[in-house]
Amino acid sequence: MSLVLAAFPLWAGEKTETKSNTENTQGTGIVPQAQGELICKRVAEMINKKTIEKYSLKARDITPSSSEYNNIDIDGDGKADTLTVDSGSSGSYLTVQLSTGNKYDLEPGGFVMVVQIRGRVYALVTRWKWTKQQDDSIKGKQSRRSLYILKRNGIELVCQDILREY
Repeated sequence: MSLVLAAFPLWAGEKTETKSNTENTQGTGIVPQAQGELICKRVAEMINKKTIEKYSLKARDITPSSSEYNNIDIDGDGKADTLTVDSGSSGSYLTVQLSTGNKYDLEPGGFVMVVQIRGRVYALVTRWKWTKQQDDSIKGKQSRRSLYILKRNGIELVCQDILREY
């Protein structure tokens, strides 16, 4: 059994509906501005200093195309919840299965790294812009990084574009 870091592509071209994180929108899938700005600035610093990988959670391989995190308590009930990342040739899909039976997914289009900062679990999503080269190869360039918090009632957008906004 091997351990791998969680950095998997999510479905390219898929978009999630989001709102600006400048609104105080309790329970609407957006973290209030003051809380979001603090963690966004901190994560931007970690990315720039190349220390974000220290916060990446370890996964257990289930199959060659699936990894699982099963010792994380996302909803705070004291019981282990399960995150699963399924990868295919064109991307990956993150599923959160809570011990209470609630289940939700993340499919924002990009690569996701599961990180834990100050006891909270986040999905750091790096989106890429892909261009076809003259030799038919494909070249990618990072276009944006967003941060989502995984919570009891679902996923909330914390930062839309970390490196440009913070």
